[in-house]
Amino acid sequence: FNIMRQSCAVSFVFWAFCFYKEQKWAFFLITMFIAYHFHSTSIIYLLIPFLYTLLQKKLMTTRTILLMATAIGFIVFFFYYDVLQFVFRIGLATDYFMDNYGEAGAYLGTGAVRIRYVNIVLFLFFTFNVLLSYKKRILPQNINSLWAVCTILYISFSLLALYVVYIQRLNYAFYLMCLFFSAVLLSSRKVNFFYKMTFFFIIIYSWYDNNIINNFGETYPYKSDLLGI
Repeated sequence: FNIMRQSCAVSFVFWAFCFYKEQKWAFFLITMFIAYHFHSTSIIYLLIPFLYTLLQKKLMTTRTILLMATAIGFIVFFFYYDVLQFVFRIGLATDYFMDNYGEAGAYLGTGAVRIRYVNIVLFLFFTFNVLLSYKKRILPQNINSLWAVCTILYISFSLLALYVVYIQRLNYAFYLMCLFFSAVLLSSRKVNFFYKMTFFFIIIYSWYDNNIINNFGETYPYKSDLLGI
């Protein structure tokens, strides 16, 4: 049910981004408001129009933004609890948030979340997709840069989820962005058919491994005659 709510929220977020590009601010705020009430992690997506504006208006170079994303991912990964305590002290995090994401939370890493081979392969494919789009100029430069930032943050948060399982819920936002951009890339005729089929297989197997075998999506009890489960 949690993944269903997040997926519904993302639908409104993508709609909101269209309104943002068209400068229809009232509709943008309304759709983001609806998305937030489907799932609070939608607030993370406010980064997307912010970064898009920086790149579109060339207020920051692509290299600078990528370096910043890498630095943020590094700091959050290695100094997560320090950052969280600071956010809490300045009043940007509630007690409920700290209970779920803090050191005393009930969702600390206990081996339930681990990086498996399929995750590593998915990291590599998402990274290669960005590079492929750059090389073949399939997406505009600013969109490629935005995609690269999402990929860096997705990998960083995936690693952080080894220590704080609840981070998986936040990271789902970046995963969907990487998946969306990859779908646009693979719709291009410039991409090899065999590569497309390989990526589809990896995505399907990753979903099966995460949500069926390991129950990350909290889908149990789950029954399927097709899958023989």
